[in-house]
Amino acid sequence: MTKLPTSFQTRPQALALLPVSRKVQARVPLRLCTFLWLIRVCAAATGPACTYNQTASAAVAGDPRSLAMADLNKDGILDIVTGNLDGSSVSVLIGKGDGTFRTAVSYSVGVNPYQVVTGDFNGDGYLDIAAADFGGQEVSVLLGNGDGTFGPTVIYPAGTKPRALVAADFNGDGRVDLAVANSTAMSVSVLLGNGNGTFKGKTDVSAGGTPHGIVAADFNGDGKLDLAIANNTPSGTVTILLGNGSGGFINAGSMSVGSSPYGIATTDFNGDGHADLATANFGDSTISVLLGNGNGTFQSAITYQTTGAPVTIRAADVNGDGFADLLATDSGSGILDIFLGNGDGSFVKASSIAGLPGVYDVAVGDFDSDGVPDLVAAASGANAVVTLHGTCMANITGVTNAASGVAGIVPGGWVTLYGTNLAQTTYIAQASDFTANYLPATLKGVSVQIDGHAAFVYFVSPGQINVVAPDDTNTGAVSVSVTNASGTSAISTTALFAEQPGLFTSGGYALAVRFSDGAILSDTSLTTARAGDILELYATGLGPTSPEASTGLVFSGSYPTQLAPAVMIGALPAVVSYSGLIGAGLYQMNITVPDGVATGTSQVSVSIGGQTGQTALLRTQGN
Repeated sequence: MTKLPTSFQTRPQALALLPVSRKVQARVPLRLCTFLWLIRVCAAATGPACTYNQTASAAVAGDPRSLAMADLNKDGILDIVTGNLDGSSVSVLIGKGDGTFRTAVSYSVGVNPYQVVTGDFNGDGYLDIAAADFGGQEVSVLLGNGDGTFGPTVIYPAGTKPRALVAADFNGDGRVDLAVANSTAMSVSVLLGNGNGTFKGKTDVSAGGTPHGIVAADFNGDGKLDLAIANNTPSGTVTILLGNGSGGFINAGSMSVGSSPYGIATTDFNGDGHADLATANFGDSTISVLLGNGNGTFQSAITYQTTGAPVTIRAADVNGDGFADLLATDSGSGILDIFLGNGDGSFVKASSIAGLPGVYDVAVGDFDSDGVPDLVAAASGANAVVTLHGTCMANITGVTNAASGVAGIVPGGWVTLYGTNLAQTTYIAQASDFTANYLPATLKGVSVQIDGHAAFVYFVSPGQINVVAPDDTNTGAVSVSVTNASGTSAISTTALFAEQPGLFTSGGYALAVRFSDGAILSDTSLTTARAGDILELYATGLGPTSPEASTGLVFSGSYPTQLAPAVMIGALPAVVSYSGLIGAGLYQMNITVPDGVATGTSQVSVSIGGQTGQTALLRTQGN
């Protein structure tokens, strides 16, 4: 059985080819090849905003100001911990997997806990809790039992008015440490973990201002964790503390952001491999984005207006397009703003969710087990945790010939759909998914309709789907839609052709096999095609065959095309000795490299039925 392309690429990547010789008629060489294709990544576009509906609310004790999301009892379902400012407690809410939680269990901690974090502080494989106790000068630590319950609170000294903290390994000993932002003391307290659930005495580092938020990442690329501090005063600064790998930090200076930043978040917003920053600026109702240079410095802040005065900012992919988005909470107006990331470090304000009284914090995760991110908000004004069910409809941004990347499709040919929220998982069809050796019409709950007919689905992912187009006698504009667990996408329109040739390529070079010795020609191979060589080129979209092949059938054989393609190498026509379908949607052409071909890199193209495919490259050698 011929294996099918899992997905397609145009960039130089590793490529596996397993040739199997076969004859068609006398002296007509045909080689069936198994290709391992890598995914073609199109120019990405920001996905659509998801919608959120409040579906549940769970009471907690006393003014929840922060929350942490984790699986506390190891059942594979997300749970929540809240830091309750007025209640001087933390509440644990065990998730049921349907978006609701068991009744909150509260544990007394120090005075006025503000931020909570989780981590395995004693190395037993169970998550523990730490809270920054704003009303005291301390950090509270509770060790987890692994079943969602926790032991007694242990107090460790910190600085004055600790408002935020982060858990990470700052000295590289494999043990979780704590860094605490002390707002009044204008310092950061570092507590190195002993690995048994206890911590060494604090070491204080000047924060350069009044820290209200803190995050950890490797900002200068030296493999050691650093800290970024959001300073409420002096008004509008972020201070970078570079780690020395042994638990110590050096103040590397401050950068300007919006007025009175409270919260801070970090991740890679533009995909360059460098950690970036975002702040929630309470003083001027903005968020600021600082793109990292990878050496501990940052570009100037880019500012976006929020609906109200934000106190917390979180970074997460809320719409499944693979790019980090930002969520900013405004406790005063009870509004949560969502900014969708474009993947290049810029953002678009997509929606604002109102009716969340005193919303201080938010977490993003799949709390109802449907594969779509949901939101859980700490609503201090209601003394509750609120669940908002997320619905993210599939959004098609492009429909192309899977080999050429050109817009348009051919019945029985390979098609690539690009978009966002197309699927909730990444999956390649297995033999067990086939029906009577046909590719499935539905794969992992995802189906595709082209001109009202079901396509044959082979590869699904949130951003890309590969299918074989169904039989269709129409040509011209046709509709394309995707259906998944969230519903059916809006209709996309593409052109349907009887023929639309597309050569499979790697790095812009045509993928070919030299018949005489099985040598592979591609961008990663220096093998050349000499005048007189017989090459096997691989394509899709060459149209109907005679006899007619069953569309979507996984087979190993050959069905000659009804029309003969024309292949040009440079300005010279190549003799085409065979053209046919050798697997579902996969065509092979056997050509002879013409005399007089240039030495160097030549262009190769295929025409059939009045349609000419993309131009690919081929290394050639003349007589």
